[in-house]
Amino acid sequence: MTITIGDPSLGGAWIISDDQAVVGYALVTYGYDLEFAGREAWLTELWIVDDARGRGAGRAALDLLEPHLRAIGIHALHLQVRPENPAMRLYERSGFVASPRTIMTRRFT
Repeated sequence: MTITIGDPSLGGAWIISDDQAVVGYALVTYGYDLEFAGREAWLTELWIVDDARGRGAGRAALDLLEPHLRAIGIHALHLQVRPENPAMRLYERSGFVASPRTIMTRRFT
């Protein structure tokens, strides 16, 4: 099975820009979970250049992403963040809450 980033059914990538320049990007992948009544998404990466951090680019990106995800039938957006990451405040202010679960991973190498 070949999976390419060009398959929009698997997720998307968005460029974040201000009026003058590209200041970051967001990567989202899609899945399905009965707990969330169907389609869900994972914000696998939100990156903002150092000079643009703290000026609202991340919040604006999240605000613009939500209506798009809702329009394509996404019922929940998840993300993972380390507790020491300053972006945790951004995510909390944007309505994300800690899930009462532990994420566990099994890698296939």
